[in-house]
Amino acid sequence: MSRRRHAFTVVELLVVISIIAVLMALLLPAVQAARESSRRASCTNNLRNLGLGVTQFETSKQYVPASRTFPSYPAPYTRPPTYSDSTATSQTITWVHQILPELGRPDLKQALDNDLKQSGGGNVAFIKGRLQVLCCPSDALDTTAEKMSYGCNGGLPDVDPTSSPFHYDWSANGVFDTRVKGSATSDNVIKVNKTSILGDVANGDGTTNTIMLCENINLLVWNSASSEIEACVLWQESPNIPINKNQINTPLDLDHSRPSSLHPGGFCVVMCDGSTHFIAETVDYGVFMRLMTSNGAKYKTPGTAPPTAVPAVLTIQQTPLSEDSY
Repeated sequence: MSRRRHAFTVVELLVVISIIAVLMALLLPAVQAARESSRRASCTNNLRNLGLGVTQFETSKQYVPASRTFPSYPAPYTRPPTYSDSTATSQTITWVHQILPELGRPDLKQALDNDLKQSGGGNVAFIKGRLQVLCCPSDALDTTAEKMSYGCNGGLPDVDPTSSPFHYDWSANGVFDTRVKGSATSDNVIKVNKTSILGDVANGDGTTNTIMLCENINLLVWNSASSEIEACVLWQESPNIPINKNQINTPLDLDHSRPSSLHPGGFCVVMCDGSTHFIAETVDYGVFMRLMTSNGAKYKTPGTAPPTAVPAVLTIQQTPLSEDSY
């Protein structure tokens, strides 16, 4: 009596392989979604810690750290008299430098101060190293040692200081003030008094409704910034490209000084009250303007005399924000 052999036919094997391939195709997006969800949670946690660092700095110093300021010694980093206009902004200290102690890295802050004290002029790029709290996990392909994925709310772009007496924007246009001011011939000593505090934001549009920091993968490094677009996220009255322009642009330009990320569908922010949100890339630009201005009723345009009213912006600001707005 012959015994039958039990084995797969070629057709059966192909069917099994097809079923496995279909199951893997169904499972892979779920795995990728889980990984992205983890990366986004880590990004949100980074922003929460950075926001806490800024808040602790403001509580201690009674002013919000400057988006950029001069390298000199001692703090609060006034303009060195020997600087010329051509070199004054070649290397400037960013907002990150100022909150290093609050981020648990007082050693880097001390190293910078020591270098500035010994060298006179100083070299802010002397401080090197990758700070994970400044790097979005979804931006991992950028291996720049001093990579920074987050920018501070710098308000409206500054304009050429030689073209107008109103060349630096008002604190109501954003949250972080730039202190790289003055010229080689006049006003050599920068004003170090606070120009922005979270109390002003609270009395304006409210800390819940104002962005403090947000993602911008086009930013370069955290240890120096030759212009405000290298440390800030800015907003413009006439946007000409989408908000979430998620392509690395070299060199960085004004159009790319806005929120961008590699998260599908949007970007992460931390508000001035410490809360974090994920904002859809389809957000209306008018809503984004509302979130960037710290006091829309006092919004002013750099480069012009302070207007008495700006109807388009004021109309936007009069409607209270709700959770559905972002």
